[in-house]
Amino acid sequence: MRFGWAGPGLLGAAAVGLVLVAVFPLREDEGGNAYDPGNHVVAGVMFFSCSALALVGLSRRFAADPRWRGLARYVGVAGVIGLGCFVLLGRFAMPGGAPLHEVAGLLQLLTLLAVTFPAMVTMARRLRRLAGRPVAVSRS
Repeated sequence: MRFGWAGPGLLGAAAVGLVLVAVFPLREDEGGNAYDPGNHVVAGVMFFSCSALALVGLSRRFAADPRWRGLARYVGVAGVIGLGCFVLLGRFAMPGGAPLHEVAGLLQLLTLLAVTFPAMVTMARRLRRLAGRPVAVSRS
C-alpha cells in the first residue's frame, strides 16, 4: 500500500510530541499568568495534529486488512473528529483572548479522553488479541 508507513510514522511523531509536552511545561509568572518559556505549544501542536492524522492514516491501512477492517471506520472517524477538535481549539481556545481560552486545557483533556485515547486503546486491545492467536503456517 502506497504511504502505508504514514499512519505508524505519525503515531510515533505523536508519541515524541507527547514526551516533549512534558519536557517543556508551561510556567506561571509572578501574577499567575501562564507563559511558554520553551516549546510546549509547538510540542502540543505536534502531538494533537499527529495523533489525529495517525488515526486517519491507520484507518486506511485497516480497511485493507481483514483482521482490522472492523475498526477502520471507527478509527477514521475518531481521526477526523480529532482533527476538527484540533482546528477548533486552535481557533477558539488557544490564542490569548479567544472566547474559550480560560478552559483550553480542559477542552484539550476532553478531546484526549473522548476521542484520541479511546481509539488508541481500542487499537491496542485488538493488537493484543491478534498477538495471542497462533500464526497459521502454510505447508508447501
